Amino acid sequence: FSYQLILDNGAEEYAIRPEAEDADVLIELFKATGTIYFDMERKVLIFGSIPLGG
Repeated sequence: FSYQLILDNGAEEYAIRPEAEDADVLIELFKATGTIYFDMERKVLIFGSIPLGG
């Protein structure tokens, strides 16, 4: 699996390639939050507020 991140309105691009199990978790996190940040220096995704519970 791979996800292509389009950053700064297309000025930057970054691809992440998580393991299959992690990709499933990422999909759920993408659905749960409307705000996602990417730290270019540390190369990590930072998710906004995610409601607790189901």
